[in-house]
Amino acid sequence: MIDDKTIFQRGEAIESRLRQLGDVSDTPGVPGIWRGMMSDADFRAKSLVRTWMEEAGLAVREDCFGNIYGRLEGQVSETILTGSHVDTVKDGGLYDGACGVVTAIEAVGALVKAGWKPYYSVEVVGFEEEEGSRFDLSYPGSHVIVGKLAEEELNICDEKGVCLKTLMEELGYDPKELPQADRRGQVKEFMELHVEQGAVLDREGLSVGLVENITGMMNFDVTISGEQNHAGATPMYLRKDPMVKMAEVILKATEAVKAISPTGVITFGEMELHPGLKNVIPGSVHCIIDLRDGNGPALLEEQAAVEAILEEACADGFGVEYRSYSYEPPVPMNSQLVDALEECAREAEIPYKRMNSGAGHDSMIIAWEIPTCMIFVPSVDGISHSPKEYTRPEDLSRGCEVLGRMLMKRADERTQPDR
Repeated sequence: MIDDKTIFQRGEAIESRLRQLGDVSDTPGVPGIWRGMMSDADFRAKSLVRTWMEEAGLAVREDCFGNIYGRLEGQVSETILTGSHVDTVKDGGLYDGACGVVTAIEAVGALVKAGWKPYYSVEVVGFEEEEGSRFDLSYPGSHVIVGKLAEEELNICDEKGVCLKTLMEELGYDPKELPQADRRGQVKEFMELHVEQGAVLDREGLSVGLVENITGMMNFDVTISGEQNHAGATPMYLRKDPMVKMAEVILKATEAVKAISPTGVITFGEMELHPGLKNVIPGSVHCIIDLRDGNGPALLEEQAAVEAILEEACADGFGVEYRSYSYEPPVPMNSQLVDALEECAREAEIPYKRMNSGAGHDSMIIAWEIPTCMIFVPSVDGISHSPKEYTRPEDLSRGCEVLGRMLMKRADERTQPDR
């Protein structure tokens, strides 16, 4: 078991570096911090990451998309990869993404300092543009690594009309080299440490979460139409108010999801009333439903339940139009790696739980091609994507301890009998 002094010193060192990244991430007109892809803040941050990787004894390079790597050469070239993303959302905080990069550098650097010589090579990665906050692409940095980003996808523009492909070429990144950035066949395993972005670990007083599944999700686009009329002159028994019917749908669907699965969540957002006036019964209500669950069969059962509730609303005489879209199945983490993480947490006597992730991560992209696992550390009060997000230094340190033990376990020749 690691002593309290070591825990706090290491945690404070990680937090200090996260604050340094925050200090170079000021963006005019944006509160909090923002590191968008290939922005000045992004380059300043990656310059710091490069320095820390070099100080840890790692050989540093960037690929053609801006993913940054720090490599510790092992006896063989096959690689254990760890890290997370460097970018942030607009008005973001210090911990989302960056803590996984900084913690990985800390873990590998400590092992190097102790004279560790791994059998498999080890790399720390800082992914580019996980959040899609500048260019509307889903996890492009990790898609590059598994050969799933096509050059034509780079024709997208940001809100100022800057074309990504043109920007890359102006900055010296060659889009035609995308196939060379594919790491399949080189990377043996990937492990990512990340803040939970929810309140489960914090509420339960646990320092580490071991992710078993990354949530599946789908969206519904729903419009309920009724009868627009005067708010004062139309008695309640003569109304066909779509907002009231939408409220019934919200309540029934929420209760249905809760009954089907303890891991299912449903959110009703982007609510729009037409005409949306205080003295008019609306003629129609439109909303987007966000449905998620780490349990694949349960997610499909929840989808069927929501659709049945919407059909009931239609049978009541309301016009109901809906479509489901953006279906993404849950992504399981590699069970052997999750078991190995659990063994590391037990050896370190660190309190943990096995759990699902309610948010998407680079790991969900990597996991389809490369055995992958995730470590969560607590988000205080469950706050993330906010300047107020915070993870205690001691929890950062305990997550780092589990990650360091995992790297030793998986990169050590003696623990790999399958070779």
